[in-house]
Amino acid sequence: MKHILVVLLLLYGCTTTTREPPSTFQELKKETIRSLENNCLLDIFWGRNLSYPFTDFRTYHFLRDLGAIGPSPTEWCRTYARERIV
Repeated sequence: MKHILVVLLLLYGCTTTTREPPSTFQELKKETIRSLENNCLLDIFWGRNLSYPFTDFRTYHFLRDLGAIGPSPTEWCRTYARERIV
């Protein structure tokens, strides 16, 4: 499962590099937020995001199985990116 996620992330990175640059401020803002979200998710996946309340995806799922409540990595990164780009 982890290998599939890594391959998908690499393929996504390859497809995003061939797109045209954003032409308006709103498009640039959306691209910046999307980039921050993706970088945040990669950092959480590899355990490099120290501000995320859980260590990584594995600890998130382990604690959720035990009944803990907290934001998913996707929810947390989405909020993080939107608060950074005002």
